[in-house]
Amino acid sequence: MRTRGGSTTVEATVVVCAVACAGIAGFALCGGAFARDIGGSTQTARAPAANVSAQAGVAEVVHAIHTADVAMREARPELVAAKYAKMSTDPFLFYRGAMAGFAHDWVEAAAGASDFAHDALVLSSGDAHPSNFGFLRGTDGVFRLEPNDFDTVGLYPYHWDLRRLTVGAELSLRERVSPSTAESTLKRMLSAYVSAFDGGDAAISTARSRGTRPLEAGNRVPTKYLTKEGKLLRGTVRTHVTESLSPEARAEVESFFAAYRGRFPDASQPGAVVDAVSLDGKGVSSLPVRRALILTERGAKGAPRIFEIKEATVRPTMNMFGAVGDHGEFATNLEARIQDAFLHPASGDDWRTVTDANGQGQLIRELHSGQTSIDLERAKPGSRAALERAATLLGSTLGQMHRRSKELAAHLAEIAKAPDAFVNEELRFAREYAAETLDAFAHFREKLPTP
Repeated sequence: MRTRGGSTTVEATVVVCAVACAGIAGFALCGGAFARDIGGSTQTARAPAANVSAQAGVAEVVHAIHTADVAMREARPELVAAKYAKMSTDPFLFYRGAMAGFAHDWVEAAAGASDFAHDALVLSSGDAHPSNFGFLRGTDGVFRLEPNDFDTVGLYPYHWDLRRLTVGAELSLRERVSPSTAESTLKRMLSAYVSAFDGGDAAISTARSRGTRPLEAGNRVPTKYLTKEGKLLRGTVRTHVTESLSPEARAEVESFFAAYRGRFPDASQPGAVVDAVSLDGKGVSSLPVRRALILTERGAKGAPRIFEIKEATVRPTMNMFGAVGDHGEFATNLEARIQDAFLHPASGDDWRTVTDANGQGQLIRELHSGQTSIDLERAKPGSRAALERAATLLGSTLGQMHRRSKELAAHLAEIAKAPDAFVNEELRFAREYAAETLDAFAHFREKLPTP
């Protein structure tokens, strides 16, 4: 893709380490029974110059991915190897794991170029590809479409989000549906995004779009993680692997969970821990990050509850645009970022971070039966209407999230004057960047880095 307008030369610090944190014992990311020390470094890159491709050379992109994983490769080579193996199986999975490559293209090539004003920052989950949206059960019992992954939550240019979404959709649909279906799906997504600025909200709660069955299912624990005896499963759960924790790691997991329980009123507190396991193989970009599952005793309604604990790590792009430090508590309070990023407050009421004495955080949330992610890569040739519906929900949800930004408000009038031009520019970018990503994917498979 070629730049179609002037460019500026601003300096942006790109964090190329996977994480940077203090070393502590036990379950935490850095050291001890469940992990090892992680270190990292930063480098400075320039914004894109005019008249260059949206993507740097494929070798540069793959190198950027490999560089971003240096710290994790040293600490957890087997998990990084699993991440690369997963990325090598499918272009969309490669794209999900190649955030560092996208960030490299944003500052070194023209992935961030646009004919429209594009300097407005919005609060974002950071990686708005389609599978990072899903139906979540809120504390009010309603399932709503929301972002469901906050590994890179921060402030980003609004079209970073939009382009992560549309390129991901294009890669998901290529060779799975006809070109006309893929195009109509992306156009629906982009049109719904623009319409959301004028209050054109798609119905996104399951009360309207999916009936009451998921609401009833959401009152139950996800049984896929349970044995017939009511304990947490050890072994393979779909693409995930669960294993017993060492006594030291379990003690630390339970200490984190105790801090989490204390954040809720007595009436809604989870029960005591009855089982805990590690959880590996979930996600793509975050696959090397440690997770654990906690099973609690039966509560007032007679049902056990399952919670996920996930390392809350500093990721490559979270502070990439240099604006977080200007927003007070937001700069250091990861939980505040996550809570504010939800479209509906009830959806994130039970998402909490807990921090140890060294400042290392863990993200904890409850898992419910009936929660599901958007999965466009399962699209079938005859599913055009369903795809367009999903695209409308995704585009509208992202637009509703973005329209809360005071910075973006100044640009909305410009987009409103030329909505078709805006949609066509983003559609063109999605197609061209997806094609370039396929080239990078082929190169990655050929030169598969070894941890």
